[in-house]
Amino acid sequence: MANFLKFIFLAFFVLSLHAEEINDVEEFIEAVLDDSGRYPVRLLELGATNTNYQVMRGGKSYFFRLSGNLLKELYSRQDIEYRVLKKLENKKIAPCPYFFDPERGILITEYIEHDGVLVDLLDQNVQKAVCEILKSIEEENISLDRTFDPYLDISALVKKAKTPLPKELCEAALPIVQKISKKLSQFPKKTLCHLDLHHKNILKKDDRLFLIDWEYAAMSHPYHTLASMASIERWTDKQMWQILGHYTKEHTREDRECLYLYRVVSDLFWAAWCHVQMENPSTNCPYAEWRDLFKEAAKERICKLEMDDKKTDLYAL
Repeated sequence: MANFLKFIFLAFFVLSLHAEEINDVEEFIEAVLDDSGRYPVRLLELGATNTNYQVMRGGKSYFFRLSGNLLKELYSRQDIEYRVLKKLENKKIAPCPYFFDPERGILITEYIEHDGVLVDLLDQNVQKAVCEILKSIEEENISLDRTFDPYLDISALVKKAKTPLPKELCEAALPIVQKISKKLSQFPKKTLCHLDLHHKNILKKDDRLFLIDWEYAAMSHPYHTLASMASIERWTDKQMWQILGHYTKEHTREDRECLYLYRVVSDLFWAAWCHVQMENPSTNCPYAEWRDLFKEAAKERICKLEMDDKKTDLYAL
């Protein structure tokens, strides 16, 4: 397998940061791919998007990511992750990037020696801390050359599916997303958004939080990150309003509308994402079940939107 990987991932172009941190980087990469035992290697995660390792070398721990075979099909981009980590390096809220090779799909970063306990995103103090981090990112005015477009990006995922999607996704939902996109144009603010933020992508080290896995990052409204987190964590509307209150203390009805619309977008995006993941035989996750949960969540909120058109007060404070 290692020889096959080396044959596939021949390097033509390499980007690196702090290369002095990793002497003989090619020897380091070869040792990990060969599984030669020169360095202790621990598999962290095996999925369709990436395979992740913790590697010990010279008394230091590294995070080693090898991109998967569906990377381009799932909106995930490792070059985006690398550039975001470079931009956030001085803020100390994400892993420090050491090495990136786009041809081989290899990213090496600092390994966050975290507490080993999953954060509780329903904890009010954790929510406040996460919101403070997100607001600090917004204040940095960081730019990225990818902007999330609800209709175009969800449509692109739907088109990449090789097997038929449920009618609610491919026929009914896309016209609704198009209408939502027009409404969201009323909220033009754009900032760097994580868009895959959930309890497993937030690490706690002592009293600090670190945000990892930035490969889905894009420019979008800051509430989009909150909506995507609420979608993945499957929060209720009440729980969404709660974290919105931590992000924007004096939030308005318009703030709730923006967050709500991005929640529908997020539910539909992840439903389509799960459907594409279903087509990858290397994963055993219940993507069909997850797809249907996201789809039903979107359907429920779309029904509320239709009722709101009849002058119900969906975003009442």
